[in-house]
Amino acid sequence: MEDRLDDIAGGEQSGRPWLHSFYFGDESAPSDDPMRQDGLHGTISSGWEAIDAREISSITVGHDENGREIAVRVGRYGAYVQAGDDTLRADLPEDIEPDVVNLSHAQKLLHQETLANQPLGEDPESKHNVYLKTGRYGPYVQLGEDPERDEKGKIPKDIEKPRRSSLWPEMTMETITLEQALELLSFPRTIGIHPESGIEITAQDGPNGPYIKMGDESRSLENHEQMRNLSLLEAIATLAAPRRRRGARSSQAVIAEIGKHPDSEATITVRNGRFGPYVSDGVINASIPKGRDPKNVDLQAALDLISAREERMRANGEDPRAPKTKKRKPSSRRQQRKSA
Repeated sequence: MEDRLDDIAGGEQSGRPWLHSFYFGDESAPSDDPMRQDGLHGTISSGWEAIDAREISSITVGHDENGREIAVRVGRYGAYVQAGDDTLRADLPEDIEPDVVNLSHAQKLLHQETLANQPLGEDPESKHNVYLKTGRYGPYVQLGEDPERDEKGKIPKDIEKPRRSSLWPEMTMETITLEQALELLSFPRTIGIHPESGIEITAQDGPNGPYIKMGDESRSLENHEQMRNLSLLEAIATLAAPRRRRGARSSQAVIAEIGKHPDSEATITVRNGRFGPYVSDGVINASIPKGRDPKNVDLQAALDLISAREERMRANGEDPRAPKTKKRKPSSRRQQRKSA
């Protein structure tokens, strides 16, 4: 298909006849190429009854202690994990690709789902319940009930959404208290008024971490503890400092550098991730088994974990060390077709 589209973009082939034969088939095509003979329409029409939509959209990651299949599935509203045919399922975080989820990750997500939708207590000011929940961005707390959705499953624009706040890294769904939840919901917090601009300065949490904001100006904060205790003078000084890249904070995820890979000479690191500690050679990431202290993982142990992870990926037909091909931008393709 890519070759034919390139020919069309280059003016070497006409688009309409090719599109017609691609969809309805070409009887003159070689007999050993049924797709070209029958076309897309004929191929799907003759085989759609045999297609198991659930099967082709599922990736099995293992079985639990009860023998139930644990799978990652792709549904109408995105990817999720499910145990057997249970109604219990958990959304897969948007920054996690389905094919890198292992059994431990899936079970953790399902366990978190069993803890969700539980009331932690009542907010003394609003008298609304505070709920513990989880979603595509991880666990969070919510003040009040879920609003009613329309027939498409969306919240109408004229309905006010309940206040929500994600859990901080040191908090867990198993141990969070009502007091902690109320503190989370207290942000954004007003720190004060800038003496020169007269604009309000707020401390708040976002998808990329805590930060302060004054009008159109914002600056990242080091951690949630700084966001909790930041004074007005400290906020003014932070805003006066040059803006830094978001990626500058990513190095905090590295726990240790433990040596070089004997073949590639790549630096082997121990890191913290969403699903716990892991080791990496810069290409392959391998989870550290639960209960094992990441600070005590030596070079050989890290190499063994990376090697085992690579074997599993290759067994699934994926070559993690294959050169990455640069994809063409769709806009460029459209421009070529217009010029053709």
